Amino acid sequence: MDSNYNNNSSYVTNEIINNINDILSCNSNSNGGGSSSLNDSGGASSTSSFNYNGINKNGCFYDSEKNCYSKINHDIDLNSNKNNNDNYNNNNNNNNNNNNNNNNKNDNNNNNNNNKNDNSIIFNIDNNTLKFIKEYVTIKSDEIYLEGIVNYNEKSKGIIVFVHGIGSSRFSPRNLYLSKYFQNMGYSTLLFDLLTPQEERLNNITGEYKYNLNFLSNRILNATQFIILNQKLKHLEIIYFGSSTGSAGIIECEKKVLSLGIKINSIISRSGRLSLCNENSIKSMSTRILLVCGGDDKETLEINKTFLNKMNNGLEKKLAVILNATHLFPEENALENVASISLNFLNSSTL
Repeated sequence: MDSNYNNNSSYVTNEIINNINDILSCNSNSNGGGSSSLNDSGGASSTSSFNYNGINKNGCFYDSEKNCYSKINHDIDLNSNKNNNDNYNNNNNNNNNNNNNNNNKNDNNNNNNNNKNDNSIIFNIDNNTLKFIKEYVTIKSDEIYLEGIVNYNEKSKGIIVFVHGIGSSRFSPRNLYLSKYFQNMGYSTLLFDLLTPQEERLNNITGEYKYNLNFLSNRILNATQFIILNQKLKHLEIIYFGSSTGSAGIIECEKKVLSLGIKINSIISRSGRLSLCNENSIKSMSTRILLVCGGDDKETLEINKTFLNKMNNGLEKKLAVILNATHLFPEENALENVASISLNFLNSSTL
């Protein structure tokens, strides 16, 4: 890759990504967190509709985006300090707390068993304890309702709205992982379905919604309005985190959201299919944006480079390339790097 590519924007290489955990003081060497963290994040272990994308104890899941069984790496320790391990859903767990300080893995397992009957998660963030409340919600869109999951704290740094690609759902294993990661870093999260089950079945047959960005952007707008109308969420800064076609839908939705006087803090795109976007929507963007692509996802990477140059020169725009990673980031540490560099983008104006 040409390190001098695009002088008007920041081009981030793997060298920065490899050291991002040092910058963030984020421990990625522990085996804690694991696949159970994903289940806790979305309440998947208690939701029957998650069986289709269910993650087993070995981290394997049926991936509807790839239509095959796959495996994702979870080496990052989401509970990266002792306080998190001690406080994480501490619901009358006194019977199994012997040797708690010497065996965090056993402590996490006991706490995860308690999570099945609790809708709150406690994190220690910057020496402040934040209790995130999990709620299953419905989002009105015209005459139908979309299913969603909110994990929120009124004192969090903002709310990240995850927008999946067509063919996925609110139970995307990658978005569940990222959601839990950002909760641990102090952000509320919303995961929601872009399509109803009936629409998804129709799309599987006809592909009617796959590239209909006007339709998808309206669904994203509905989710945004849900936040603005919610008394517990409306004060939180809105951050969009899109993947694949979801990223394209966010870019098409930006102008609609801003026209209503709703502010957007940032946009993050993971393997965004920006070729679907209207070129005028790209050129008129005014929200700071981070594009994350896998180095081996050649087509998507080249398209993202092209559209990065078409964005307004005065816009804060960045491209992060994770070497040896493909479109869905199933490679070792790839998704962890997506999480880390995205957090660094949100926490600072420069990478």
